Amino acid sequence: MRRRLLPGLAIAAAAVAATCVIAWFALSTIASDDFVFLPDPARPVAPLIAVAGEQADPPANGPGFLFVAIGVRRATLREAIFGPSTRGAALVPERLVLAPGQTPGERSAEDREEMSTSQRIAAIVALRALGRTVVVPTTGAQIADVVANGPAERAGVRAGDVITAIDGRRIDGWAQAQAALRALAPGAQVTLATRRAAEERTVRVTTVESPADDPPRRALVGVIRGDDALGDVKLPIDVTYATKDVGGPSAGLVFALEIYDALSGRTLPHGNRVAVTGELALDGTVLPIGGVEQKAVGAAEAGARIFLVPRGNEDAARAAAPEGLQEIGIASFDDALKVLRGLPAATS
Repeated sequence: MRRRLLPGLAIAAAAVAATCVIAWFALSTIASDDFVFLPDPARPVAPLIAVAGEQADPPANGPGFLFVAIGVRRATLREAIFGPSTRGAALVPERLVLAPGQTPGERSAEDREEMSTSQRIAAIVALRALGRTVVVPTTGAQIADVVANGPAERAGVRAGDVITAIDGRRIDGWAQAQAALRALAPGAQVTLATRRAAEERTVRVTTVESPADDPPRRALVGVIRGDDALGDVKLPIDVTYATKDVGGPSAGLVFALEIYDALSGRTLPHGNRVAVTGELALDGTVLPIGGVEQKAVGAAEAGARIFLVPRGNEDAARAAAPEGLQEIGIASFDDALKVLRGLPAATS
């Protein structure tokens, strides 16, 4: 026998249920201050690059190099509270995505600049590895902006300045600049050689510590990354890209490998589907990137069996990768070529 709810209790129960539904809907639709990094299936990189004199692209579902990206969007309040429900997704605090005072639109513009730079560097590195001469008139890491009242601004650094050396070591681009700055401890002094128009300047900057809620604690100088000052580079071979809305610097290594392979017989993958990620410096060094956990999932979803990652991302990629994906840490472009040449041929 079932008891009947009194009319008042029934109305109250319905009101509570309706309130819960409305609250859940609001949590699921209202944006939070955080971001979500989402896996995205890797795609063949060959169709994205046209190289004069290249051999025909491999079939889209066949062997070759795979380009790995991630999806990035604002997290909902529900995701910020309970975590993302998508497999392999991660909640990322805003401070790790946007620089202080930076808008999402400004970050998107920065990502596009980084992508453009990575494309130029990839072509230079690949063609030089093939024995071609590529002259780079000017180099350096251009500063897009400085943090108000930060160490760099107090030392006289301004937006538009180009960093040409750090502690006496020549800087060809932002990949090298960030590697040099990552090696510093908070509170350390660093000497920046900069160029402003035709004026060369040297300034001494004392680094500050990153926020307490941003582990690991890093040394900051208070500059916002701009473009690499590569000058008017003239390539001996035409190389064009069709990457559309994809941004960031992390495709530099895969672009360079694709260009090299397209002009040298398409033998590097040895019949394998090889996913690749990593920022490439002008000297061929491979720098760590973000979102490697999501990229490992995306690589596996596309059928890759091998995933080349920067040496500094190897452990994180291995921890997140589904079973059957082999992660290999890479330190430089030459290192990547050596690893690929040593791969066993794929078996059906």
